[in-house]
Amino acid sequence: MTRRRPENQLPDYEGDEALDTFAARARHRRPLRKGRRRIANRLIPLIFFTVLAVFIAKQEIPAVNDFLNGLLDPKGQMALQACRDAALKNGEHPSLNRLLRRGVRHRTVNGFFIDQIVIGTPGRTGGEQRVQVSCHVNLIGRILDMHTEVLPLTPISQDTFRTGPDPFKPMDPAN
Repeated sequence: MTRRRPENQLPDYEGDEALDTFAARARHRRPLRKGRRRIANRLIPLIFFTVLAVFIAKQEIPAVNDFLNGLLDPKGQMALQACRDAALKNGEHPSLNRLLRRGVRHRTVNGFFIDQIVIGTPGRTGGEQRVQVSCHVNLIGRILDMHTEVLPLTPISQDTFRTGPDPFKPMDPAN
């Protein structure tokens, strides 16, 4: 058994003061623990808030989602980007195309299958025509096969979503 140095040893108390010895020793050691605990108490909410902010940004901001997916699976992100670029360049007016859905990638044996990319293109009769694109991409990012399908026009894409009476048209007194 090693003997403690006198400066580290608290005086022994008798009677009611003996019950306070544990509290006195705890108070004696508290400043060291308090500093460590204070740092942890400040870092834990900061880390929690940062993780929550990154999760929300991943869901809401497509560029953040692409960046994080590129960190986790660079080849898959490269394949997805190659298919998006080819889909945007496809069509009669490539400079007027816009990306409506960013697509989903699925891993295959020798590459990736990219599905659910939706491109908005100018329609022949005006308005916007939607085209769904899917493609097979190999591991180095080369497109092997690309399939395009024109989606049927929905009431919103036809601009006929207002089905009720025109609120700016005066009412017919005969009705």
